[in-house]
Amino acid sequence: MQIPADYFINLRYPRSPLILRSNNTLNIMNRKIDFGYAFAEVRNVDLNAPVASTVSRLIEKEPSLKACIGCGNCAAMCTAGHFSEMRFYRLNLQMKRGLTSNIRQSVRNCMLCGKCQLTCPRGVNIRRAVLLMSEEL
Repeated sequence: MQIPADYFINLRYPRSPLILRSNNTLNIMNRKIDFGYAFAEVRNVDLNAPVASTVSRLIEKEPSLKACIGCGNCAAMCTAGHFSEMRFYRLNLQMKRGLTSNIRQSVRNCMLCGKCQLTCPRGVNIRRAVLLMSEEL
């Protein structure tokens, strides 16, 4: 559907006939426009909640995990990441948040080549952390 060229949508004024619905359509002058996307589900993570005992054991065994800043250099160099969902910085973040359900499958995709560890600016011992994650989780 084409919007007429003389029709100006101004979001600053509350009297605009522009209404965004909860699905992926926009209602303009009683005509629906489908944008082809859907809203993401709301996820709340309580960062003040106590860390699980397995996660705290992992951090005690490999303290360099706390140094990860999530820059993504490890994911850029990861050979396994090109073929799977292996992203160490995401796994580390999920682990710190307590979302350990899908970490085990992702860790199994790691080839332990060590290229990620060479590119880490903070010196995280990624190979050892992956091995510990596969054992503990």
